[in-house]
Amino acid sequence: MNANQQAILEDERAAERIYLEHLNKKASKTQSEFSLPRNTRWTGDGKASAPETKVGELVGRVSLTIPHKALNSRQDYYIGSWHDDIDGIEVFSWAAPVACTYYRGTNHHQFCELVGAIRAFRHEGSKLVSYEDDILQDGANTDPFPRRGFRVPDAPGVHRSLPVSGRKPKPPASNTVSSPQSAPISKPDSALTNVRAEKLLREALVAPRKAQLSPLLATLQPDQYELVTIPASESMVIEGQPGTGKTIIAAHRAAWLVNSDMLKETPEKALIGDVLIVGPSQDYSHQIVKIINQLTDKSNRERIKVHSLPSLMRVLGLIGHIVCLFRACRCLVYAVRPPQPFRI
Repeated sequence: MNANQQAILEDERAAERIYLEHLNKKASKTQSEFSLPRNTRWTGDGKASAPETKVGELVGRVSLTIPHKALNSRQDYYIGSWHDDIDGIEVFSWAAPVACTYYRGTNHHQFCELVGAIRAFRHEGSKLVSYEDDILQDGANTDPFPRRGFRVPDAPGVHRSLPVSGRKPKPPASNTVSSPQSAPISKPDSALTNVRAEKLLREALVAPRKAQLSPLLATLQPDQYELVTIPASESMVIEGQPGTGKTIIAAHRAAWLVNSDMLKETPEKALIGDVLIVGPSQDYSHQIVKIINQLTDKSNRERIKVHSLPSLMRVLGLIGHIVCLFRACRCLVYAVRPPQPFRI
């Protein structure tokens, strides 16, 4: 990474810091303004409830070929974990319809035809470590992502980055164009037009496997995005070998179904009722819960119920009556519509 690329990365890190700080200030202010009286702000264990801390990140950035009045004449915007707008940073939620411009889905948004370039971010832990620019239209600006000039000091503490192991495959030379002002710009090969952020995806695939699953918002591919955002009224069955992303899709879909930005902008896709996720084991369920906790806020998180098969049978009073239930099951996601009871 040359000096210009490092400067761009630092600028994007600063933008992310400002974004997260503002999110948490808003969350803290909202709780203080609309919370219950002091004597009722205590939990059952006798401890005061603490303000919820927003955990999230900037997923990527989208540049249009022309400024748009819907963006207050801006020409680019970010996709992030939550919606926000501060200091010239327009961030749309990954679950909002406009995120289709970043994920390249088929349910097109009005901006889709104007997208000139996409910048994808890769994080290791909570630190933004690299980015990749994809040019989608030949008419895009030479420098589609101008620097904002933010200067925010690093947070206290030590950030430890996981080393990337293995040899990274080298993309075809004919598809890469070097720019002194940006990261290597990838122009997708005709055989790989459905692959987003190929370089970052390869880096993620060769990185050491973590003991715990985590959200994959930045490298979610178009076909995965399509499965995540299917309307709640439609049913589907997903089949695949181990490691193909079934669990990730299930967790992201559950979070998407209860996301406020999605419900506000596309009510026709809304879910009536709660979401039930059923996994094969308790450890599996814990992994799902950790992903959902990062993708949802406290109010919507309560609409998602996660059970393992043993715990579900205990809830239904079926222990001792069923020897084997969904023997080949990996993960089931149900939309439970009250007042109809859930039935096996």
